[in-house]
Amino acid sequence: MSEPNLNDIRAIETILKAMSPLDEKDRVRVLTWVIEKLDLALDIKLAIRNGRPTHRSYIEMAWEKAPHVMESASEFVAAAAPDSMADRVLVIAAFLQMKSDDPDHTILTGREINAGLRNMRLSVTNVTDCVYTLMKRTPPHMVEAGRAPNRKDWKGYQVTESGFEYVYERIVHYNSREKPDRIPRK
Repeated sequence: MSEPNLNDIRAIETILKAMSPLDEKDRVRVLTWVIEKLDLALDIKLAIRNGRPTHRSYIEMAWEKAPHVMESASEFVAAAAPDSMADRVLVIAAFLQMKSDDPDHTILTGREINAGLRNMRLSVTNVTDCVYTLMKRTPPHMVEAGRAPNRKDWKGYQVTESGFEYVYERIVHYNSREKPDRIPRK
């Protein structure tokens, strides 16, 4: 009977021992260097394409990288840095839903969403079009959630789990980038 080849297990053990004293930022830097050195980026991307994190989420990472973002709507929007009007609507809707007493059952109207944006001078001309754009994304970032509780004739909306993940992923990535030094204006 031949002995099994345990080289891969020994390599994993060695890597875990070497990485354990490092903080998270250094671990990422070391692994990034190794991945680039061994030219494994595409292989890793294909291997974890459908992988989901089991211990951490983008929400937790956003709180670590930018703990101040839930203090005000303007800080939250600035942290997410939306690229489009639909993203702007999604970001403020996510903020309003998370700030409510019961985020899982909060129903927002287009008027509430645009009022939140208007306070920052970022209102959009047609919130409903933006919401429908978000509903058409795959997976959908917002859904129609029936009628608004305070106005039975208005449609109500909610941000989906994938919508929250998208917003918090933007916060993590935007706050991870090195910001260039500003050149003072003359």
